[in-house]
Amino acid sequence: TAIKSLNYLENVLAQQEAFGQGADEALLLNTSGRLAGGCSTNLFLVADGGITTPPIQEGALPGIIRQAILDVSPTCGIANKERPITLADIAQADEAFLTNGLIGVRPLVVFNGTPIGIGKPGPITLALQTACRSLG
Repeated sequence: TAIKSLNYLENVLAQQEAFGQGADEALLLNTSGRLAGGCSTNLFLVADGGITTPPIQEGALPGIIRQAILDVSPTCGIANKERPITLADIAQADEAFLTNGLIGVRPLVVFNGTPIGIGKPGPITLALQTACRSLG
């Protein structure tokens, strides 16, 4: 059973730890050890020309921008799916990005000190960033 709570202490502490290590965001694992998303963001990985994000049941936030990306990606010719994401998945991703209502789409180019893909925003991330801006 999912419980909606306003207790974000875990997220705040994780964010402080990330900032202390020079990172902009912390990615959180669920109780099964899979990636749920960031402290205040949703996570998307790009592989094989499509995007993947954790399902809500895995702990992802039901964000407005998350849903907008899922809605708009097919119109950009980008397939999407929701499935559990492991640490191995992020290590093998071609690109990654984070979303929320304040940042829109933000490229994620390094995870735990290791570049994701080529370590720069990729074409799918940039296309969805542009598409997201045009929605506003």
